[in-house]
Amino acid sequence: MMDLFQDVIDGMAGGIAIFDADERLIGCNEKYRRLFPELTDEELLKSGTRYENLARVAARRGLVIGADEGIEEQVKQRLVRFRAPVSPFEVARSDGTWIRSTNKR
Repeated sequence: MMDLFQDVIDGMAGGIAIFDADERLIGCNEKYRRLFPELTDEELLKSGTRYENLARVAARRGLVIGADEGIEEQVKQRLVRFRAPVSPFEVARSDGTWIRSTNKR
């Protein structure tokens, strides 16, 4: 069943990550991994990883700009947006690229 799930999300046009009700990663496609290559070295994009952990590593590594209040404030802001999504929204990455994100609950 997981192979079928992976085939389905791999066939999608954009990068996609799916989280369960406990905010744990169920899976993501290769396009999503290419959006965040900085998160693959620690195997953070594996099933079961909590969204908060991903947000904290991204903040520590300075991947997303926009919050000057520090790492914990950045994580807090990302968790608020993750838990009560306003879609779509744009995220400015520190490398100058922009990612358009759509969150669904």
